Amino acid sequence: KKMDNARQNDIECALGLEKRIKTLHKKVGDRKIAFQIRDTITKQMSNKQTIGSKTLYIAVAMLIKVNHYSEAARLYTETCNRDPNMRPDMKTSELVMSQAAHLRDTAVCSFVYTHLSKHKKFPITPTERGRLLPAYLTLYARLRSETSAFKLFDRVTKHDGVVPDEATMNALLSACFSRKKFQLCLSMMTKGKMVPGDQTHDILIKKYHNLYGKEKALAHYRSIASPTVRHSTSAAIVLQTHGDLEGCLNILKSVILSGQEPSGFMMTAIFEALLKRVKQSCEEDHAKLISVTDQAVGLAGKYGVISSHVALPVFEIYHHVKDTKRAHVLWNLLVNLDGGIRPRIMTVFARVDSVAAEAVKELRRSTGSSPNDHTHKLGNMRNNPNFGEQL
Repeated sequence: KKMDNARQNDIECALGLEKRIKTLHKKVGDRKIAFQIRDTITKQMSNKQTIGSKTLYIAVAMLIKVNHYSEAARLYTETCNRDPNMRPDMKTSELVMSQAAHLRDTAVCSFVYTHLSKHKKFPITPTERGRLLPAYLTLYARLRSETSAFKLFDRVTKHDGVVPDEATMNALLSACFSRKKFQLCLSMMTKGKMVPGDQTHDILIKKYHNLYGKEKALAHYRSIASPTVRHSTSAAIVLQTHGDLEGCLNILKSVILSGQEPSGFMMTAIFEALLKRVKQSCEEDHAKLISVTDQAVGLAGKYGVISSHVALPVFEIYHHVKDTKRAHVLWNLLVNLDGGIRPRIMTVFARVDSVAAEAVKELRRSTGSSPNDHTHKLGNMRNNPNFGEQL
């Protein structure tokens, strides 16, 4: 009877904690609340009280949301180590593992996979193993470990009963760094009668470019029946790498004529291509290139994709042609839209106009910006319908 009462108390404490966390879940961007929840869970664990899997998920998700992956991973591993019977749900495990793969954290990836694989009470099923496989393959892709990726894939598909899906094959494609393995992966997709999705086509464009060159990548892009903005962006980046400004502009034109809206990455590729052309051309051609730049910046404003990332090569162009007036216009727009200016843009702008250097220093002092600040996209321009015309 005492044991039953103690167990009931544990359950009530866990439910109470979970309810408290859910009330704070809406404030997911608040670092203080995320750390408060982490400390509360740690305290509950030190008192040997039960932590629910949903509670763990909310805490981990909040910590990752506020860019504290290391704290989220530590909370996950400590919870599992303190309670051997604790089996985090798949949503939590997938979230931690995908972040670990992105950050090349081999130890955490291995821990999540091993803990679930060796769990005695609730052993992992082939379906659940298949849900974790893409993240593990992504880790090897990030580490450029092609051999390890294919060894893992062979083991889980041949011995663990995992049936690869599109997400798994996409991760395996990303881990291909030789033509031989790339063709092997394509043949497996053909045998499995897998129809490439949007993400698969995007990966194929990049892989054809890296392994076979520009023409193969563009040939695959043209073979897509209805290319999305994502595919067109990848093709524009391929052309920009080879300095093909006209090709980039043609893709931009086709995207707009098809009724789609260009992405920020596509506009960045176009501005990078313009920057290359400006650096290679003589002064007589600068006026024409600046005119093209003005039109492209106007389109970026119209479609709401002006950001610090997009504006950086534009500032470089203005710096190269010594056009202080246009640089000031773009700078004022960025500052008025959002205070989160990238430090590198401040440096480039200061090079455009020596008078602006002092203003940049003052802005750095007032905002506390440093080279370690994270880049973040500026606000959506659609809030201002006249943005393009004003520019």
